[in-house]
Amino acid sequence: MIVLYLIVVRCGNAVTIKVLLNEIARIKSVAKVDSEVEKSANASVDLPGQ
Repeated sequence: MIVLYLIVVRCGNAVTIKVLLNEIARIKSVAKVDSEVEKSANASVDLPGQ
């Protein structure tokens, strides 16, 4: 994240900033979905063992 921020500061380009922010938001939402899938997968794995 810090590296991206430094690149944006160096460029100072509004378009670059917008693209990077969109990319960061997409990465975060993908990560959130992955953790949700992992939780539900763990839950379904745990149930038969109980």
